[in-house]
Amino acid sequence: MKKLALISLLTVFCYMFSYSQQAPKPMSGMAFKSYYKKMQKPKTDEKRMKKGVRLLRNKNISSNQVFKVANLFADDNMRLVYVKEIYPKISDKSNAIIICDAFNRFSHAQILWEFIKQQNKNYGVPEPDLNSYANYLLLKDKKKDKQRDKIITADNTGKTKKAELSDSDEDDDIIVENTNKHVEKIVEMETAQIKNSISEKTPSEEKKDEKIAENQKEEKKSLVFPSAADYKGTKACENYLGEKQFLAFANAVAQIEDEQEKVKICMEYSHTYCFTTEQIMKLGVIIKNEAYRFIFFKTAYETVYDRDNFLYVKQLLTEDSFINGINEIYVVPKQDKPNPGNIELNTERACVLSDKDFDNIKSAIRSKYSSSEKLDVAKAKTTESKCISAAQIKEILPLLLMENDKLEFAKYAYNYCSDKQNYSIVRNFFTSQASRNEMDVFLKNK
Repeated sequence: MKKLALISLLTVFCYMFSYSQQAPKPMSGMAFKSYYKKMQKPKTDEKRMKKGVRLLRNKNISSNQVFKVANLFADDNMRLVYVKEIYPKISDKSNAIIICDAFNRFSHAQILWEFIKQQNKNYGVPEPDLNSYANYLLLKDKKKDKQRDKIITADNTGKTKKAELSDSDEDDDIIVENTNKHVEKIVEMETAQIKNSISEKTPSEEKKDEKIAENQKEEKKSLVFPSAADYKGTKACENYLGEKQFLAFANAVAQIEDEQEKVKICMEYSHTYCFTTEQIMKLGVIIKNEAYRFIFFKTAYETVYDRDNFLYVKQLLTEDSFINGINEIYVVPKQDKPNPGNIELNTERACVLSDKDFDNIKSAIRSKYSSSEKLDVAKAKTTESKCISAAQIKEILPLLLMENDKLEFAKYAYNYCSDKQNYSIVRNFFTSQASRNEMDVFLKNK
């Protein structure tokens, strides 16, 4: 009898242990909608934080869902407390870096990132795979909301296997697999080049390789590096890294063979020291993997010295998704800069929407949950303001949830845009070719 009871207890213990090893599943779309609405009601950030923690006692939440909720907080301090408190409930801790984008101050984002790295180590979550994270950034919101970490468990035979995942996770794997094809092709090409260099070559093959090397040198020469010497635009820091210090750092990075290690070091140093766009580009040349390069560029933008020059980094990207990713984070300078293409720019503006009024518009849009409500508010507030810049219109688009609503607003806001000559940046926001074509037709008829 005692033996039977002991076996039963062991069975229960083993079941509980195996259950605890399963990847936590984030709340459903309906559950999150309810949670989000409840989080909008508190009048102070402190009450919002306490309520958010209490409501998640028996639920899990994805990094993307946390990012959406974190934007409801007005104060970075309370936003940080909230994220730290609910961190154990996050289903995909490997993607938690996205939450850092919800912070207004870089110092708070940096504190959170250090916290995430330490916590993930304690939870046994592998260090973020930058290539996978690049693909994660390109997933639709619904896919991001369903993300879970893929936990490795051991069975009785000692073999390792992945914890069971939902159908949505399998779909995400397919998306990641498809978007990885370009990176895999680069790796194959580099591997082939290494093999060719090792194997014996005929004189004709050697001449061919010399021509390829010359062409690569010409491509590097064709890159345009912006100068920061007389820069007077938007700055993220006061003094950038000196040339000798930078060359020493760049040479050290070039000696590293592992691409992911290169990117990690570059990301860390871009947050510790101030780099210019030219220096960021030179580091980008050292990073061979384009997905890693994109992650580095996206991270470095917040702290680059000459931020208005940052679009020059697109010369080092070939994938449309990565180029569009840079377009989305880039903030167009408020003051007109000299145009190298000799295109006449209309500097006369009927009116200017102040930063304060624009922030109020964004807050009003964020306060609504459904895409249709957000669209109605965006239209109403744009009509009230009577003027809005192309850069501000582009900044509103990510706040809308549906692609059709984004297109509708982009067309609606055109009549209220104070710098229509710059409306191409609104068109470039869209990543699908169908949406771009529709915007092209719209603008052509205007």
